[in-house]
Amino acid sequence: MNSQFMHEHKCRLLGTQHAQDKVFNYLKRNLYIDHVTLKNSLLVVEYDFRYMAFSQVLDMIKANNCVYTNDWFTRLKYQFMTNADLKGRENLAIEPFCCDKVKIRKDNL
Repeated sequence: MNSQFMHEHKCRLLGTQHAQDKVFNYLKRNLYIDHVTLKNSLLVVEYDFRYMAFSQVLDMIKANNCVYTNDWFTRLKYQFMTNADLKGRENLAIEPFCCDKVKIRKDNL
């Protein structure tokens, strides 16, 4: 996939090893997730933010009966990650203006 549309985020899983492996295999099969690693209960997910948000990744973890860290600071960090996805999608919709093309007038020559 195109790396300019990828976000990489980390999440600490607290469930059993069986539940963590189940989440890992489930996320690997997702179409919009490019790369997933799971090492020492640290899940690293690289996904296309045009089609997914980090909150959806967290929902997938919950759907597979696994738990992730959910203290105050971590919830704040997850909210920043979700906002980064939203802002990235909004920035893609903006029509770029062209500031480097200056009209050449004859009196400037």
